[in-house]
Amino acid sequence: MMLKTRDANLLDHFPGLPSFDDFCRHYFGVLRWSSAAFPTARVDTGENDDVTWLSRDVRFPSWIKATYFLVENVALQKSLGGISDDIYQQERLVDHVVTPLPWDSGCNNFAATTALTTAQKHAICQAHSAFIFGNSQHVASYQQIIDLVHYPCHLAIFSGQQLIVRKGHPLITKAQYDGEPVVLFFDQLFLESGAVINCLADTSIYVRELIQFAGEISNVVTEADLANVEPVVIQSLGEDGKPAKPGEAGAHGQDGQPGQPAQDGNMCCAMPASMGGQGSPGFPGKHGGNGSRGEDAFYMVLKVGYLHARVALSNYGGNGSDGAEGGDGGDGGDGGSGGARSRFCPAGTVGLGAVGGNGGNGGNGGNVGDGRNIYITCWRYAENSCFTVLSSRQKPGRAGKGGSGGKGGLPGGIGGQPGVQGENGQPGRPCKVFENMQLLKPAYD
Repeated sequence: MMLKTRDANLLDHFPGLPSFDDFCRHYFGVLRWSSAAFPTARVDTGENDDVTWLSRDVRFPSWIKATYFLVENVALQKSLGGISDDIYQQERLVDHVVTPLPWDSGCNNFAATTALTTAQKHAICQAHSAFIFGNSQHVASYQQIIDLVHYPCHLAIFSGQQLIVRKGHPLITKAQYDGEPVVLFFDQLFLESGAVINCLADTSIYVRELIQFAGEISNVVTEADLANVEPVVIQSLGEDGKPAKPGEAGAHGQDGQPGQPAQDGNMCCAMPASMGGQGSPGFPGKHGGNGSRGEDAFYMVLKVGYLHARVALSNYGGNGSDGAEGGDGGDGGDGGSGGARSRFCPAGTVGLGAVGGNGGNGGNGGNVGDGRNIYITCWRYAENSCFTVLSSRQKPGRAGKGGSGGKGGLPGGIGGQPGVQGENGQPGRPCKVFENMQLLKPAYD
């Protein structure tokens, strides 16, 4: 049964599901925190002129310090921020994540991890995500190699009483390396209409209350106005691919050498003038560089005890960059001039022009990065509160044009062939958004 936004309580529809308080007790228990020790920090992005970072990347100093928790293995990571296998075994959610072929257990040793192929690394990354967010039994063969490659790791938890995000003052989560998770654990999250949270790391947001306000946090948007108010945005957008380098033009061929002059004898032509030398061919243009793939977005997990807001969600990979144009071929060299005439000998004929260089091929457009999934659990909703999904605006990289062929040298030189246009980039994999174990469709742009 799909839970409507006007319904009061998630537990009425899914008996036996842990409450938000149960989730907090479990999480705090794993962290060995007590509710009395919950941090009292208050973060207000309006206190910054630009961006507020909650970051574990030293290049982007964090507004508050994180608590770091050692996660020893992938099973513990799943219990902290993933989806329980029970959800799949009880058929509340269909397994939807990409699962690679089974792992060769003969590679389960540390020495093997130092010589992994690109394909093996990709399979391990897929299995890592599938273990946490899917039914881990389907990728059980990967558990040992995942632990060897990715664990232990440290979970960065930014926590406090209130997190206030204002329009024009975005909040950004950031990891230093891919795969480093970030958690925001606050009692209350206040979002001004039009405010943005941008996730540049795998990010989990756990809040007892998510409340939308206008102007000041005391001015909470009424339930009636939530139907038409500008939404708040929580998103993860991959970076666009880097520009490709155009191909360099080919050098022009050299002109032919002049012919030898004629020489007269005793009132006659003793040695005719020679023909001019043939020009040398033009050099081919360099191929244009391929566009680079857009970066993938990041996983997002939201657990909200009570929602009083209209939240728009967006998660898709960066656009691929365009392929660069191929370089033009160099012109062929002209034929050399014929040897000079004498009194009794005619001038030599002009040498033949050379062929022009071929144009370089255009580069291929870069592919769009992949979107990552968003998982929402929300226990209670105010009237007209909802989560909606923004459509992706994917732009695969366009193919680069081939370079022009160089002109043939004069006389008689043939022009070079033009370069071939590259291939267009391909779209990335779209994200899936699950709200209380139901798939959400994109609602609007």
